[in-house]
Amino acid sequence: MIGKPHATDWAARRAALVQRSRTLRAGLAADAQALRPALAAVDAVRDGLHWLRAHPLWLAAAVGLVVLRRPRRALRWAWRWGRGCGLRAAHCSGGSAAEPSARSPPGCPQRGRLRNVSLL
Repeated sequence: MIGKPHATDWAARRAALVQRSRTLRAGLAADAQALRPALAAVDAVRDGLHWLRAHPLWLAAAVGLVVLRRPRRALRWAWRWGRGCGLRAAHCSGGSAAEPSARSPPGCPQRGRLRNVSLL
């Protein structure tokens, strides 16, 4: 049979592919070692967030301490956070949060948005 490969050819091909897979796996494991510090940092942040979700009182105490020690800084942070969440739309437009005017200051995050929005 001229056109069909023999069983020994298949076995040799399989052995070569298995060896190539071993080599590639070893190279991948060596290359992945470079990512270990970054992935460890991500794991630590994730574990910290899980801990905060399980112990919210500690977060509230830390925020309360910042507010008591540095109220001006806490208010500035709250203002920036509120501006980022769109809570400042009424101030930017001079009207209600649902209808900011086109005359809003250039830095207003809600400039030209939320037209004809029902609050109900």
